[in-house]
Amino acid sequence: METVNQGYLNIDWHCRISVDDSLFNGSYTVALYESSDVLSTNMTRIVIGLTGGIASGKSTVAQLLAQHGAHVIDTDQIAKNIVQRGSAYLAQIVLHFGRKVLLPNGQLDRAQLRQHIFQNTVERRWLEALLHPAIRREVGLLISQLDGVIVVVIPLLRKRNTYPLNIIWTVEITQTLQVRRLMQRDQCNAVQANAIISTQPTYAQRRALSDQVIENHGTLITLQQRIDQLWRQLPR
Repeated sequence: METVNQGYLNIDWHCRISVDDSLFNGSYTVALYESSDVLSTNMTRIVIGLTGGIASGKSTVAQLLAQHGAHVIDTDQIAKNIVQRGSAYLAQIVLHFGRKVLLPNGQLDRAQLRQHIFQNTVERRWLEALLHPAIRREVGLLISQLDGVIVVVIPLLRKRNTYPLNIIWTVEITQTLQVRRLMQRDQCNAVQANAIISTQPTYAQRRALSDQVIENHGTLITLQQRIDQLWRQLPR
């Protein structure tokens, strides 16, 4: 177990579930955030889908929920795991896009691939069709092995029944703030940031799916108070 310091939160990082599947040419480990408190096994399983636009603060919300005792499954982390060097999925990506999407060490050059697919809708949909079914399968497997409150972080949630979710929470910020955060985080310009945002579900689409909207325009303390409130409202 490794403690990860995010600057404002200390959380326990557990790599606790290994999945062995010949589809991925071996076993790999899915990383979960989890609080140090052990959830009671007789609690009702509640699966929360946590979505929101890029750079909206989903990871921060997930960490706050982990501090309350939630298990957090990060679909981005699963996506990274299934395209590790030597995997069948990486081989298909290289076959389709060419070796230009590889780093010198043979790992996927995610920045290069992202730049390409955000400029080409057909290619982006091809990649999603390849990876999303595998991600959904692994999420279902992980959920089946957990009890209590489970948070599934899903950046691109377009339909409510895509994953086995009881509740959907959406993290929202203004587009101006979103662009600024994305530029700072990914070292891109405003044109690139807006192009990335344009490929994601819209604000209206996300709200239509959501049971709760978490506005993340303010301070971390304000956000924490909102998460505390939502946590207290969860059925037990």
